[in-house]
This record gives sequence, C-alpha cells and structure tokens, in this order.
Amino acid sequence: MNRLESATARMRDHGLAGLLVTTPANAYYLSRFPTETCALPVVVVVSENPVLVVPELEEARARDTSVIGDILTYSDRQYGRQRGFTHLHLALAVALEALKELGTSGPIGLESEGLSAEGFFTLRSRIPAQVVPTRGIVEEMRMVKDAGEMELIRVAAGLADHGIGAGIAECRPGNTIPVIGIEATAAMVRAGAARHPELRVTAASHPAAGPNAPWPHSPAAGRALAAGDALICSAVCTVDGYHAEAERTVLIETASDDQRRLFEVILRAASAARAAIRPGVPCQEVDRAARAVVAEAGCGPQFTRMTGHGLGIGRHELPYLAEGDDTVLAPGMVVSVGPGIHVEGGDVFRHTDTILVKDDGCEVLTLHPRHLEALTTRS
Repeated sequence: MNRLESATARMRDHGLAGLLVTTPANAYYLSRFPTETCALPVVVVVSENPVLVVPELEEARARDTSVIGDILTYSDRQYGRQRGFTHLHLALAVALEALKELGTSGPIGLESEGLSAEGFFTLRSRIPAQVVPTRGIVEEMRMVKDAGEMELIRVAAGLADHGIGAGIAECRPGNTIPVIGIEATAAMVRAGAARHPELRVTAASHPAAGPNAPWPHSPAAGRALAAGDALICSAVCTVDGYHAEAERTVLIETASDDQRRLFEVILRAASAARAAIRPGVPCQEVDRAARAVVAEAGCGPQFTRMTGHGLGIGRHELPYLAEGDDTVLAPGMVVSVGPGIHVEGGDVFRHTDTILVKDDGCEVLTLHPRHLEALTTRS
C-alpha cells in the first residue's frame, strides 16, 4: 500500500469522505512535490481520485515531480480583488471545487493549520458537505521512515557532523558568534554540493554563547568569544526535505570546575536517553531517563526543555520525547535527542544527536565526538 492509499484508508477510518492536506510537510510526503522550495500554498486532495493543487507558475515542476497525476492550479494574478482571501483560500477553493466535481459526499476533513476562523467558515459555506478540522492523520504516518527516507536522513546527518566540525574549528577567542554560524553553514552547503550534487541541500547553524545563550531562539549577537566561554555549536542540514541535526557544547580554552561538572552531567543524561531508546519503549520514558540523571545532580529546575522530538520532513515532528507522550517507539522512527541544562544568565550545556530506532535498539547517526577533551578548544 503506497502513501496515498494509506492516507485514504486512514481518512475513511476517521469517518471522512475526503481530506484536504494543506500542511507543507504533509503535502510533500504524499505528493513528492517539493513544497519546501515553493513560496505559495499547495493542497493535496485525498480521495478515491487524489488531486494536487499548486500555484499556476509551479504547474510544470509539479508535473515533473509529483506522484499525483491529476494536477489543478490557481492563479494570484487577480489576488488584489479577492477581498479577505489569502493564497491558501485560493488554493482551497480549487480543491473544494475538485471534490464537488468528483461527487464526494460526506464529511470533508481539512487540515486547518494556518487558516483563520473567517477563512474556514467562508470556505465551508461554499460546499454543501460538512467540513471538519482535522490533524494527525498524515503526521502519524510520517513517524516511521521507509528506507529511502532513512538514507536521506543519514546523508543529512553526515553533513551536519561536517558542519559541527567546521564550526568548532572557528571557536577561538576574538571570533564572533555569527561568523562561526556562517562558516558551519557554508561548510555543510559546500560539502553537500560536492558529495551529493543530485540532492537538494540546505543548512543552518545558530551558535549561542554568553548571557543570551539560555534563550534557545534568540538571534546571534555579534559578540566575540572569550576564554572561559561555553558555546553551543549547532548544525541543521536538510537533504531533499529531510532533516538531521547535531549540537555540541564547546568550552573555549579554559573551563571552571562548575562548567566541567555540568558538561559531564549532560553527557550522562544524553547517554541515559540513548540507552533507553529501543522498540516498545514509550517516548516519555526516554525523557524520564535523561531527567533522572539531571535531577540527581541537583540541576532538575535547569532542565527546562523536552529531551527530544521526531525528525523527518519536519525539524520538529511526532513523536516527542517528553512527559505525557506515550507513543511507543518503533523501528524506523528517527528522533533528535538533546537534554540540556540552561543556567539563567550564564551557560548552556547540551549535546544533541540524530538517532534512528532499530530492531535491536538504536543507531546514532551524528558521530562528532562528545567528550570534554575533544570539545575544549586550544589556541
């Protein structure tokens, strides 16, 4: 059973006669049309006769890449006249018309993420069938990767390792944080172009150090590194739409006793999480394994994030290695594992790896060294 057939079966299990897939990752998963490089919305109509709706200017590329043969388009040439409508509304209007022409009767599921309440009710008024918000139908399918997906993630993980190495090579007093990120990013893109010219490779690195480091989504300031800093060196690589990521805590030339202690605590926490990853284990148990190590070291309140999350087309996707997620790990799942200690106004200690769940346990796909000696820079 292929992905579209599986999605159709799951749609029926939810009592739906049709499903409008608007989430870019889900649309790519089902159609193979590369939504990550498309600036405008794409809709997959899941039904007995699946349809792909794309912007008019993307029609040729869709016909070249999509596994869905029935392709419809929408135009934004008169967008300014569509009062109150967005590009997503235009795409959904075409998708709903396609369902009407197919004679679909019964409730229609709509992935309503990104759609305003006004837009939802406007679209629902256009067809006689009941339109109901849905989520999770395709996301749950994406949790277990097939062989092709695993291979793309392996390639991305190798490039992420390369980026980590390039970033760490720039970690010296006087160098600025943005420059480290730029060099790590460039190294991944260059290596991707040289090693895998047939694949779409994008990359990003967002290192952090200093007072803002505990804020995980703060932009990098132009701060210069100094001896004694602890820096998070990060690398995220995407290959044909599939993600891998790695992070390492780097100590710049010297380290206090407390820095060394926290560094080792988080190493043990990450090791405990990896040891817990195997088929049949609920995701929240992996989080508990890491959290127990940090709590025992007296740093429980500083572990302010989940232990990890799924990786694939989404950088953050199901499942979540977090309290309350009782999803059972299965072979083929790929997760990012990165417990962390965030010292408010101080340092962050985190080592993140991309990990594949296998029949007999797990395989770590990002392999850059984690031990203290390898991650303490020298002049």
